[in-house]
Amino acid sequence: MGARMIEEGEGVRAARAAKRRFLRTAGLSLLGAVGIGVVMILGKTAPGHITPAAAVIAVVAMAILLPVAIYFNVRATDEHDQMIGLHANSFGLYVYFFVQWAWLVLWGGGLVPAPNGLAICLVTALATLGRYFQLKHLR
Repeated sequence: MGARMIEEGEGVRAARAAKRRFLRTAGLSLLGAVGIGVVMILGKTAPGHITPAAAVIAVVAMAILLPVAIYFNVRATDEHDQMIGLHANSFGLYVYFFVQWAWLVLWGGGLVPAPNGLAICLVTALATLGRYFQLKHLR
């Protein structure tokens, strides 16, 4: 007995290809984020711990790679996933504005230390990812 071959429609193949592109882009983005995180955690926190040339190269590379990653991500996702991403990123922006403002006000009142940009960035990223996960998987 041979295996039965089931014909797949063009839509199924297109959806699988889009999912592969999305997973590849997400994987590369995650790999880049982990790499940046490791460098930030292992690196010194004082200014001047890298050379000025390395700092400029890193900023230029991020300015080029971020739009490229966004372009491929948008190409690999459908309208529904794009709306989930838009909603999650809007939520993250609101969280950023609130946390930044609240920390500045509390710092001005002498209740907390000076605002920490990395901490605010991590809170914003976690809130955005949490909202994305909620919209994508828990609805």
